[in-house]
Amino acid sequence: HTSARHEWVFVDNGSTDGTVEFLRELVVERPETVVIENGRNLGFARGCNQGRAAATGEYILFLNNDVVVTEGWLEGLLECLAATPRVGFVGPMTNAISGRQQVDVVGYDALHGLDAFAADWRARHRHQRATSARVVGFCMLGRASLLDRIGGFDESFGTGNFEDDDLCLRAELAGQRNVIAGDVFIHHFGSRSFTGNGLDHAATMTHNRAVFDAKWNTPGVAGADDRRVLVLEALERASTLEATGRLRDAVELCLEAVRLAPTEPLAYRTLAELLLRNGHPQDALDVLQNLPAGLTDAHARVLAARAFMATGEGDTARHLLDSLLDEPETQAEAMNLRGLLAHAEGDLEAARQAFTWAIRADRGYGEPYANLGALQWQQEPGEAALDLLERGFILSPDSPEALASYTAAAKAMRVPSRAATVLREANGLRPVHRALMFAWIDVLLADGREREAMHVIENALEWFEVDDELLQAALAVRARVGAYGLADDDEVRGTISVCMIVKNEAARIVRAIRSVSPIACEVVVVDTGSNDRTRELATALGARVVTHEWTGDFSAARNRSLQEAAGDWILILDADEIVAPHDLPRLLQAVHRAGPVAGYRITTRNHSNDSNTAGFVAHDGTYAGQQAGAGWYPSHKVRLFRNDPRIRFEGALHEVVDDAMMRHGLAVRALDVPVHHDGPLATEREAVKAGQYHALAQRKLAEN
Repeated sequence: HTSARHEWVFVDNGSTDGTVEFLRELVVERPETVVIENGRNLGFARGCNQGRAAATGEYILFLNNDVVVTEGWLEGLLECLAATPRVGFVGPMTNAISGRQQVDVVGYDALHGLDAFAADWRARHRHQRATSARVVGFCMLGRASLLDRIGGFDESFGTGNFEDDDLCLRAELAGQRNVIAGDVFIHHFGSRSFTGNGLDHAATMTHNRAVFDAKWNTPGVAGADDRRVLVLEALERASTLEATGRLRDAVELCLEAVRLAPTEPLAYRTLAELLLRNGHPQDALDVLQNLPAGLTDAHARVLAARAFMATGEGDTARHLLDSLLDEPETQAEAMNLRGLLAHAEGDLEAARQAFTWAIRADRGYGEPYANLGALQWQQEPGEAALDLLERGFILSPDSPEALASYTAAAKAMRVPSRAATVLREANGLRPVHRALMFAWIDVLLADGREREAMHVIENALEWFEVDDELLQAALAVRARVGAYGLADDDEVRGTISVCMIVKNEAARIVRAIRSVSPIACEVVVVDTGSNDRTRELATALGARVVTHEWTGDFSAARNRSLQEAAGDWILILDADEIVAPHDLPRLLQAVHRAGPVAGYRITTRNHSNDSNTAGFVAHDGTYAGQQAGAGWYPSHKVRLFRNDPRIRFEGALHEVVDDAMMRHGLAVRALDVPVHHDGPLATEREAVKAGQYHALAQRKLAEN
């Protein structure tokens, strides 16, 4: 499948399974092949650098040994690199990887179906590309001249992980953009080198994350790049915040980037583009007019032309566009805007010609496809117009106009299933994007796929700020789908009921429930008097909500939740607690292999910034996705136990089941699966709770 001119450089890191002998035979058959035999594992970064030193090509492609490539893969990556101005590194899509390059749903079960899927994927996503701060090192293409300029992989990362993040960041610091070639798909088995060499992937990830943070997030270590690293991080976070609908916070971060680097054009352009996308053209113009070098940059002039068009100053916009037609990087955008001007003036033929010219100038730019499709739909709604609108959206999913036009046309043509697939794939490439996710939910519901829509809605409830419209829509769909529950008594054995007591936990309960819902047969929430959205959010997430009058007795509330539980086992969780995703299978294993064990004692990691707390342990990165604060201090109690009427909570304050289990002679075993508790970090809330606990303790002391 590799027909483009190329040379192979194999670096063997100490194979003992016949690989070296195979490579030696390959050299005999193909003299242009280079084999470097290390005799021992020198690590991914060192091996790649050895290969780079032996290579003679204009382009360098680093390729892991656990991939299967597909028809046209290398040509597709080269095409993407050539078509993208100031490109750093390019990577493909695949089936198993971290981040935006993963395709969650692939159309093949075995490798013999891979080629057909990859060919179909390439056809449907032709010319798609997406800028990304990071492309993963399992397959990354770049120019040899760039590597000469910024250096190769940092060998301090050893066996692997984060050396690709580091290299991509250095490319960005050099003014380049890393790009995902959305129309190239190859298969990746994933982590085979770690498995084959008996390496601990999680431990290596933890260590190398610390190496990366020490290098780039420690003031003074990066030297002259310190300020630019902060600018890039701020702009990246601003993009994420905008996607989630937090426009004000995104603008603040962009302004912070401008304050950090007042002569950096990228910060101004990013802010102006953000404002334009969200309907604030005059504010965008104000930003662009403050560019230190004025509108000398072609990209800034394109943004200014967009803003002038939006404020009704067409002649000023046209003058700017005329100055851009000979600029290769902005020619397509300029012609697309000329088409919009012609359309606004009623000259539909001139608009059509301009959009067509823009497509010829850059086949990976989606907006002229979408505009041409909208023009055709206006004149003759049908399949041809829908195809253009779909192509425009696939190539430019960040365009609000392209999204709105495509979804409206798909529903009008009554093809929501087709649109659902397109939107699912767009959400994979642009994760945590409010507008894309809501459009996906909309077409799923139009297609009658309510359970799928409910799962996406749950993501939205966790990732985005919840307004009344989203919450009411979630409740309406949940009412049709139903809560989590047991279908019949045969399903009870080995199942887990998650039991919670809550009051005014709207800010936390979504994350808590979602952290354990994959293993829960049901979630029972006992509400003791909330006056916020706690009950509604829990219901929307599929929990069964029970109201319990608060009497000042925590055990009474806990035991009410146990009475409602139908599962074979019970897991106790609070709203400010979560379980890490990779620990969920271990909880299931514990209950399925329990034997005579009736309960498990679990350590709660109470996250805190107070290092003077007894038992405080600094975070080591093992639970990077769950850790908060500077570290944690432990508390231990039985949290996972059989649904047995003898096991009940005791104690009005700091309630536990441990005493009841000991009294009945029930076996308890320690389980090395932590629960992560963020409560101590909410200092104001904790102060209020401490006062309430003190009052309860005084009452308890008076009674006994």
